[in-house]
Amino acid sequence: MSITTIPAALAPVMKSRYLHRPRALFVLKRRPDVSPKAFEQALRDWKQQKKFGAGIIVQAGAAMVEDQEIISGFFRAGGIEAMVIDGYVSLDVANFDPTPADFDTLFKAAEGCLDTLMGVIVPAESIAFAGISNLAIPGVAPISMIMILDRATGLTIERYNEWWIPHGDDHRRVNPTQIGYHQLHIAPEFNAVAAKAAGVSTTDRCIIDHMYLARLKDAFFEGNPLDYFPDMLDFVSMATVSSSFMREL
Repeated sequence: MSITTIPAALAPVMKSRYLHRPRALFVLKRRPDVSPKAFEQALRDWKQQKKFGAGIIVQAGAAMVEDQEIISGFFRAGGIEAMVIDGYVSLDVANFDPTPADFDTLFKAAEGCLDTLMGVIVPAESIAFAGISNLAIPGVAPISMIMILDRATGLTIERYNEWWIPHGDDHRRVNPTQIGYHQLHIAPEFNAVAAKAAGVSTTDRCIIDHMYLARLKDAFFEGNPLDYFPDMLDFVSMATVSSSFMREL
């Protein structure tokens, strides 16, 4: 297919003063008969061996299963049971001024991109997210934390994306130890295109926070998040939360 327009849901991030570029991110469900160690090695091999050509930036991470209780306990204290993310891979187009042609490039790169991982993932439970990544803090580090949150009932994705963008400044202010903070703002129609290209499932859930850390203890803000985001529950649904630490590969 040929992308001729960028969905209106992504208009707020297109106007962002932060660096931002197209990204497809695949949240992967590990097959139960595959060990975490074998799964991590498969992702490592995928990143090292898969060739996408110039202009495509590739990232991958595997869950730090030994540290999952840190995240699970944090959310459980607030009455929320966070779903585990086993691993991820992502593709970026290296253009900070995205055009429809860049998304053509992105989705062409996504075609069959998970084929060599089909033996270690559950495709029906692995999910594609695609849109624009807002690099509020552009760095990366050996450890990251991914968190997938959804919008409040009745809220448009465009309004949700608009609300999230300024929180890059909040992250800089209240958690200066973060080396990187990327927000992936999605459009459901782009999720569907990426899912079809890669052979996995689609969703209209959003947004993905991707925080790069020097140390695990720097993952969370001090105190109650509502102290920093007093209107958060007007915009964010906590009914479904997914989050895990990742060992970047």
